[in-house]
Amino acid sequence: MQRVMKFLAAACLAMAAMSSFAADKPLEPGVDYVDMAKGKPWQPLAGKIEVVEVFSYSCPHCAHFQPAFAAWKAKVPKNVRVTYLPAAFDLDDPNGLAYFAGLRKGIIARAHDGLFKSIHEKGDFPINASVDEYAAYLEAFGAKRDELAALMRSKEVRADMQRARAFEIAADVGGTPTLVVNGRYRVLGQSVDDQFRIVNQLIQKLSATTPR
Repeated sequence: MQRVMKFLAAACLAMAAMSSFAADKPLEPGVDYVDMAKGKPWQPLAGKIEVVEVFSYSCPHCAHFQPAFAAWKAKVPKNVRVTYLPAAFDLDDPNGLAYFAGLRKGIIARAHDGLFKSIHEKGDFPINASVDEYAAYLEAFGAKRDELAALMRSKEVRADMQRARAFEIAADVGGTPTLVVNGRYRVLGQSVDDQFRIVNQLIQKLSATTPR
């Protein structure tokens, strides 16, 4: 029952954040967001508006943010592409290595929410898990443990981490969770509600100038 209530609360929060833009106060650069004029998106936009969440599985704030963010993500317009991106402040961080290995194996989407719950709610997965522990956990989602561990240590995943690190440095990401829109706007805000207000208004602003 408690989990159901948490989900409903998160859904209501996201729905409120997606409500009428007209009632929102105008965006203020430096207060609501940082404008990085030379910033580049994580992926080519191809007519989409990109919202990246920089996160870490070990981050309790990310675990708290995830239910509301997932509910918000489910309701975004079709011209918006939402992407999770692991923090790559440390290129050897198993959290990021696990995400990219799972992404390459096509299984991370099914494991994403569960990892937060296992670490921060159930306590049945260590917050400082190793590569091998992540490989064992992700095996249940349809990939072989030894292949996952090897992939996490591969040049390909290392390159993924280096690219993520370059994106995060360019966006001046200093912690998690952080939202970045089109590689150009780093969302600030005083609360989760405020962050959704800001990102929604940025989407509206960009939608007016992005061909569909």
